Amino acid sequence: MASVLLPTSVKPKKYVLHLEPNLETFKFKGIVTVDLDVVEPTNEIRFHAQELELHKVELTTGGKLLTAGADGVPAVELDKERQEGRFVLAEGQQLSGGPAKLRIEYTGIHNDNMVGFYRASYMRDGQKQWMVTTQFEPVGARQALPCWDEPAAKATFEVSLRVPAGLQGLSNMDEVGREKQEDGSEVVRFAESPVMSTYLLAFVVGEVECVSDKTSNGTLVNIYTTPGRKEQGRFALSVACKVITFFEDYFGIKYPLPRRTSLPSLTSPWAPWRTGASSPSGRRLCWWTRAVRLLPPSSAWLTSSPTSSHTSGLVTW
Repeated sequence: MASVLLPTSVKPKKYVLHLEPNLETFKFKGIVTVDLDVVEPTNEIRFHAQELELHKVELTTGGKLLTAGADGVPAVELDKERQEGRFVLAEGQQLSGGPAKLRIEYTGIHNDNMVGFYRASYMRDGQKQWMVTTQFEPVGARQALPCWDEPAAKATFEVSLRVPAGLQGLSNMDEVGREKQEDGSEVVRFAESPVMSTYLLAFVVGEVECVSDKTSNGTLVNIYTTPGRKEQGRFALSVACKVITFFEDYFGIKYPLPRRTSLPSLTSPWAPWRTGASSPSGRRLCWWTRAVRLLPPSSAWLTSSPTSSHTSGLVTW
């Protein structure tokens, strides 16, 4: 029986990802550059890709640039059933080992399936508004970028988002810069992440407001909401600060990241199993179901506390 896993002859080390979401057409553009480590000789590179259209695929190895569909290299093969892309070298060529770099230009869709880089709606002043967000656990990252979408294939991620005017972009890491574009949008760049699995990667573009506080040990905690709801996030903020402080004191270990950021999910108020998935717990940008996180103190404590304390994402570094 053929393995459902990708070959281990090529391993990702770092992703540099640029995304340009569109909240009008609900299609997005992406460019991903992956630093690779070729650990065994091979004549192909296989990666995951689902519901993505690949426009240009280039491989740099040994100082040479190879373009799929040119330079004697076959076009990339897409296997929809296996959700894989396959870059095959020209006959007689082989990757013998060492570093390589894969660069892919592609497009995708913001779907309604709550998986991948999807769209979510909310109401403001009686009008439906949209934001785009992510749900990558267990294997949804392949719908947002070509990648090695398996928990063991850990790498670092450096993300930039082109954010339309008036909206905000968030990702796992702290913002490190932004550049104004001619159309009024901004390219927002985020710091490189620690080594982590693809399902922990997360980002969001939309209208958001924030309430913040620090734990008694100095860890910054942010709760983001859609406009007009941030005051409803204050109880969740209080719980998160208390829970993080409790576990820091209990284990004698300070929270290992400089901040904890949470955003209640807009997708389904009755689907708590959808929460935390794309980011989750402990990986600095966390999703929670709105019904869980934005309830008053009398009804939210029992669900909010376990969600805040669930930091399983930290063990998959």
